[in-house]
This record gives sequence, structure tokens and C-alpha cells, in this order.
Amino acid sequence: IIVRESPRHFKYKFSELQAFENAINKLSNYNYYIFVSNNILNEWKNILSLKDDQCYYIPNCIQEKKVKKILNLNKYTIKRKFNFSENHFNVVCVASLQYRKGQDIIIDCIPDIVKNIPQFHLHLVGPKFEPYTNSIINHKYYKQFNNHIKIWGSRKDTYEMIYAADLMILPTRAEALPRVILEA
Repeated sequence: IIVRESPRHFKYKFSELQAFENAINKLSNYNYYIFVSNNILNEWKNILSLKDDQCYYIPNCIQEKKVKKILNLNKYTIKRKFNFSENHFNVVCVASLQYRKGQDIIIDCIPDIVKNIPQFHLHLVGPKFEPYTNSIINHKYYKQFNNHIKIWGSRKDTYEMIYAADLMILPTRAEALPRVILEA
């Protein structure tokens, strides 16, 4: 089995109280494990009491050819595609909207961010998961600073959006080596 998720991933599944125990039970049925993070390999190895010869590590990968093509594009043309104003400090967070990914951490800090960087504009890009997305939309600071925040949802042009941004941020609560960091 290829294991991409940290044990902590299952501890953040509030709608599935037994998620961690279920993951342990299911993962215990395999003889060999491929991990995309050495840290995750060591965490699961301890939890599942795995032997060295059962575990393999292959780092996360990105679509390098696709990224290389985007680096040859005109950044200002791409900024216009997304209506990223040159007067704004455009910050992109590419991650599914869910508690584990931590977009609420940014929203909690937005009054201080906007106070110090008035031109700050946050772009949340990724699939929307409920009830988390709704909790973001109903957050008091989202409502107060909604002219500084845009939720884009899922997109196929996230590489371009990262390239067009002034900064990419990922406030995740539990992650191995996120591909989006490598892509950025």
C-alpha cells in the first residue's frame, strides 16, 4: 500500500471519531508499505510496529514539465487572467478547504495582516468540504474582510495561480511534504 497521510490526518476527522483506530486496523493488513515522506514512514512504523524491510520511501512528486512550461509564461499576463491587481499583495493558499489544511488560521489573523499589509488579498483555491467551507464563510472576520478574501473552489490552473501570486501560503495542521510547496 502507498501511504500518503500522516497519522495526524485521521485525528482531525471530527465526523469520524474512530478514524484513527480504523486506519490502524486497515493498515495492519498489509505486508509492504511505500511512504511519500520519511517522517510519515517513521511515525507509522512506530504505530504499526513495522520492520525496516517492510517500508519503502519514495518522495512526493510534481508535474515538472507542466511547471516548467508555466515558468516560461508572462507573469503579468497571468496576473491579468486572475484579475490580480498590481496594487494588491496577492496571497494564494492552494489546499482543499477543510480543517486539517488550516485556512481558518489565516482568517483568524486577517485583522492584523490587513492592518500591517492593507493591500493583502487572500485567494483560497481548492475543493470545498462541508461543513468547514461554511464555517469559513460565516467566520466573523471573513464577513468583515470579505473584500480581501476570495474563495475560488477547485481549479485546473492552480500552477498558474501560484506563479501569478506574490506569496503562496499553506497553514496546514498536519502534512507530510505537501506537493503544493514543491510546486510553488
